[in-house]
Amino acid sequence: IFSYKKPLAEKFLASIKQALESKFLKTLFPDVLYDNPDRESPSWSVMNGITVRRKNDTRTEPTVYASGLSEGMATGFHAERRIYDDVETADMAGSPDVMNDCYDKFDLSSFLGTKTADDLERVVGTFYHWEGPLARIQRLKKPDGASMYHARVIPGTKDGQPNGEPERCDFTHRED
Repeated sequence: IFSYKKPLAEKFLASIKQALESKFLKTLFPDVLYDNPDRESPSWSVMNGITVRRKNDTRTEPTVYASGLSEGMATGFHAERRIYDDVETADMAGSPDVMNDCYDKFDLSSFLGTKTADDLERVVGTFYHWEGPLARIQRLKKPDGASMYHARVIPGTKDGQPNGEPERCDFTHRED
């Protein structure tokens, strides 16, 4: 999970960790979830990532990890699925340098993928600037000119008014 800063991504990971610690899920998936993950799992923390049981024990990466783009980006990981949530924030909209840095870090983070056919990227967030990182990501094209991402854009505000409560959007990487 990638966010603008690592603490934002850690909030998402904390929710996942809490859900995976529930007795209900442990009962449903005893082959995947540990009875006592704090002691049994190779990694079970918001800071270092969480690891569930898996068929391939040779993987060193956590199953789910929180990473920042501008602060706290992971290094040395190779993930099949990268989810980008809250890569753009309202306070960065006033600084072209910060927006460019965030976009550049998004671009660099693609090297943390496995580069296999199973790779999946998803970008979710709120637009705060017409030239912000999300707007630039939405415009990315493949070599053949097709859009790199399928965008589902929801109106900018819930009530459609300029000063209304912001809505969210997400992009799914296209392989077709």
